[in-house]
Formats: sequence, structure tokens, C-alpha cells
Amino acid sequence: MGSGGGGGQSGKAFDAAMTLAAKVAAQPPLSVAMTKLTVNRLAHALDDLASHMDVDQFALASLTEDHKEGVAAFLERRKPRFQGS
Repeated sequence: MGSGGGGGQSGKAFDAAMTLAAKVAAQPPLSVAMTKLTVNRLAHALDDLASHMDVDQFALASLTEDHKEGVAAFLERRKPRFQGS
């Protein structure tokens, strides 16, 4: 079973999808369900990891002198002078 990429052939994507769906439908339902669950969990795992990293990085960045300078510059309506600290 290939990926069904089709290489951009106009009008062929639907046919390829239906062919793949028919092959999947012929497989044992429990195995298909478990595979689908695994694929969905893996697809969302990186999203979850990235969102946790964003929160951590924001928290750490908010403790820096550059953050304080950025806030002060914004409030004073001036260009910030970041020092990398």
C-alpha cells in the first residue's frame, strides 16, 4: 500500500483516496481502529510538546533583563535597548 500521493494529477486524488479507503475497510476493524488511534496520537504529540515548550520558554524569557527592558521601552514609547541578558 503506497502513500497515494498521486504527484498532483488533477482529478485523481479522490479516486486514490477511495481505493485506499476500500483497502483499509477490508482490514480487521480492531486493527484499523488501533492504527488510527496511534497515528492520531503521534500527529498531535508534537503539537502538545511544542505548546508546552512555548509556555516554558515564555516563562523563562519573562525573567530576563531584556524582557524588563522591552516592557519599559513599550510603556515609555521608545525603542528598546536589548543587551542579550
